[in-house]
Amino acid sequence: MEDLIEGFVLALDPIALLITIAGVAVGVIVGAIPGLSGAMLIALLLPVTFQMEPFYAVVAIIGVYVGSVSGGLITAIMLRLPDTVSNLMTMLDGYPMEGTGMSLWVMLAFGVLGLVMEWLEYPLAPFAIAFVLGPNAEAKLRTGMQMTAGDWSSLYTQPIPLVLFRLAIVIVGASMFKSRKEGNLRNG
Repeated sequence: MEDLIEGFVLALDPIALLITIAGVAVGVIVGAIPGLSGAMLIALLLPVTFQMEPFYAVVAIIGVYVGSVSGGLITAIMLRLPDTVSNLMTMLDGYPMEGTGMSLWVMLAFGVLGLVMEWLEYPLAPFAIAFVLGPNAEAKLRTGMQMTAGDWSSLYTQPIPLVLFRLAIVIVGASMFKSRKEGNLRNG
């Protein structure tokens, strides 16, 4: 608990906040210029960080990196100029939405959804997996059932589904065994 409090004290240090804000601002400006990247800016910043305290140096590097990634998103979405490979998919999705004003509503909706999930202490990973893979899994199961005329026995008699099913049982069983063993070690 003391480490957490110390971390908050360090994060709220006025000099660290000032370095973070300056690093993010410079990073956004450089990241928004096509041809300049965050890695280049960090390489230029490294000699400066040798003269700083280690904590402030790391804060500066993190601020510059986050700012350059965000700046790269600006040119990818607004000008359709992806600077890095990671901005390519952002450009493909963001540029068509930018003209319609849809991007603002999508960001707002997912921000509110994330806030509600945080309040309800609902884990994000299962939701994201279900949201992305759910429709695909349902379609594949439906196709498989049509191919076997609705016979469920093919799920446990064919070699590949049988191996995957047994692997799933082993993984679930091992995690249950491990958690039970850890519980016994704590209690006994």
